[in-house]
Amino acid sequence: MKRDIFGELMEGIEAMREQREGKVTLRAHRLEHRPLPAVDAALIRATREHPDTLERLAEL
Repeated sequence: MKRDIFGELMEGIEAMREQREGKVTLRAHRLEHRPLPAVDAALIRATREHPDTLERLAEL
């Protein structure tokens, strides 16, 4: 069965509207701020040559 991405987005927008109006309480999550990694030509080249580079970078 194919997902209805547009329908899911609209459902989320409706839920946000209802939260602003005080009709529902949505779960909220706090995320720790992580700085963006430095991207240079060497990283781009390594990523193209070895696609698992991004996975290893994400583990840092």
